[in-house]
Amino acid sequence: MSGFFIKGEKKDRPGIYHRIENAGGFEIQGAREGIAAVVGRGTWGPLNVASVIDASADLVEYFGTGQGMGTAQEVFLGGAKTVVAVRVGSGGECASVVLKDTGETPANVLTVSSKYPGTYPLSISIKTSLIDRSVKEVKVYSDTAVLETRKIDAGTGEVDAFVEAFADSSYINARKDAAGNGTLAEVSQTVLTGGVDPVVTNAAYSNAFDIANSETFDVLCVDTDATDVHALVQAFVDRIYQGGDFPMAVISEPKSVSLETRMLHASAYDDEKIIYVLNGFEEISGSQIEGYLVAARVCGMVTAINSNDSLTHKQIERAVSLLEPLTDTQIIKAIRNGCFVISKSATGTIRCEKAINTLHSITKEKDQGWKKIRRTKTRFELIYRIEATLDEMIGDINNDPDGRAAIIAAAQQVMDTMVAEGKLLPGGTFTVDPSNPPQGDSAWFIIATDDVDSFETGYLTFRYRFAPEEEEET
Repeated sequence: MSGFFIKGEKKDRPGIYHRIENAGGFEIQGAREGIAAVVGRGTWGPLNVASVIDASADLVEYFGTGQGMGTAQEVFLGGAKTVVAVRVGSGGECASVVLKDTGETPANVLTVSSKYPGTYPLSISIKTSLIDRSVKEVKVYSDTAVLETRKIDAGTGEVDAFVEAFADSSYINARKDAAGNGTLAEVSQTVLTGGVDPVVTNAAYSNAFDIANSETFDVLCVDTDATDVHALVQAFVDRIYQGGDFPMAVISEPKSVSLETRMLHASAYDDEKIIYVLNGFEEISGSQIEGYLVAARVCGMVTAINSNDSLTHKQIERAVSLLEPLTDTQIIKAIRNGCFVISKSATGTIRCEKAINTLHSITKEKDQGWKKIRRTKTRFELIYRIEATLDEMIGDINNDPDGRAAIIAAAQQVMDTMVAEGKLLPGGTFTVDPSNPPQGDSAWFIIATDDVDSFETGYLTFRYRFAPEEEEET
């Protein structure tokens, strides 16, 4: 996958290139199952590392108790099965505590520090085992929860044994400062202090986006409502899209930002890759899910939805009420401005009103289908699957009629498969571009296909009459 080509352009680097044209006809929409990426702040976890996790993961290990953890949690609640998690920031300080020996004048023999910088609360206990007096138990806590337990032999070798026992710890590092008498003084939940959370700037977010891109993902969200960060999200998504990836991103702002301003911001993105969630909801737990949290929930839903399905009128699980009920006029205006609106159905369920992105300006390259999340995902999926298939053929076949026939057959098989999956309509074609005949090591092709849309709008005409007409008597 090597990105876009301009009509008539010849590339220097071998690869499969693509361009998009508006062929008219049906409005189409695409969706593809994928992986979400979460870039967020935290009080704990590996810093500026892309961690691929699933729904069974303990999110505290990657974000601590920070906003990033809440964002990742919402993505999983939305249905995502896999997340690329990146804790963002630079600097910060690790918390630490100094442990002493049991000498008459206690010596500082060990420095125990947190594995990662941040304010995540940790403490240490060292106690002689009640079951076996020849053993000491060392426990690492977060508040009252025991995170790790190690046992060491009691006696004059405890300092060295402690360092060895925690060499593979997920939470602390231990450094021997002095030999002392070798026996550690007992302590009870002695707190590690001095931890400082990393500094998070716009530049830190940009750096974290690139780190997330070291892993495969399809939909990105962040743990902030800041519009300057959202602008960086759009720039990043567009950059990797131009480079051959097929990303989307979901953003939002809270109701403290005026409704009109939010609509204006959504309209300004005007991008099929950016989804702007207009409003939030209250959960059954009483939590208010808005701003970056509602963006994360929708991010999970977009990630999880099958590529032959749509989020339009899909119920939002655990949602019980709207934080900001909208009138019919407001909803229509929001949709026209490219907003993903959350609404209440006639039966009282909280649902996605219309699964659209922020695109609203139709050009000669892009038709109305690109406004819809499903159809955009399907089109991205078609490009990816054909390019991934043909990329394996680069250099292995001749650029002659037989070789090009093999290319066409392979691509047609991808299209036929997507027809069977309910993503494309039958009749799509993959042909050599007649306006650009093959030459040398290059060949140009045209893919003409219609993707399947969801039924979203029905128009019913009811005909009533006061009474049936009487038949004439004969």
